[in-house]
Amino acid sequence: MTQWLTAATALVSAIAAMASAIVGPIVATRITNRPFRQKAIESLRDCLAEVISTAASLYRASYKNTLTSAEEQDKTIQLTLLISRAELMLDPSTESHRTLIQNLDRVRHTAFGGNRQLDQFPDAVEQLKRQSRIVFQELKA
Repeated sequence: MTQWLTAATALVSAIAAMASAIVGPIVATRITNRPFRQKAIESLRDCLAEVISTAASLYRASYKNTLTSAEEQDKTIQLTLLISRAELMLDPSTESHRTLIQNLDRVRHTAFGGNRQLDQFPDAVEQLKRQSRIVFQELKA
């Protein structure tokens, strides 16, 4: 009976050691990746805020026709770079991310007067904000 108890104790100890050897690295990886994940979410949020701000500035100036050709070109390039940066932070294989990318494109196309879609800009920004909230909720989960 004592030998059986000793063998059972050894077996339980071995199973516990094996479980901690498997689960330990997984838990450590999740704990280590949390700050990186949070930093990525914050970077995306900052980038999207900058997209909206730059697009709104371009929209107002285009609507009032106050930009010179060179200024409009500079702001358009800046907006395109910001949108490209945001797109690179997203996963196009995820439906919500694809929708956000489409919303970014819509904001880009409605922000300046060259394509005569200025009246659609406020709605495009609202859709971008709404989709951003959905993506952020998914990323935090």
